[in-house]
Amino acid sequence: VLTSEYAERNNKSVVRNYGSLLIELCGIVPDGIVCFFPSYKYMEDVILQWNHMGILDQISEHKLMFIESKDVTQTSIVIKTIIDF
Repeated sequence: VLTSEYAERNNKSVVRNYGSLLIELCGIVPDGIVCFFPSYKYMEDVILQWNHMGILDQISEHKLMFIESKDVTQTSIVIKTIIDF
């Protein structure tokens, strides 16, 4: 199931299903993909779960990943580097 209900946000099957959807999209979308999260904390939690599930490895087979940091300066430098690349 895919849901955005707050009560289900930490449900492992929901997290896994969103990861599976992202893997499928990465395989067919020719350019980049942006994945938004409602908070840094939730993003960190999901990324940890996706890492344990092997989802990040599967995504990295298709796309270069950039995970935004809370540090605005660091994020700006990385984005400029990517754009200049």
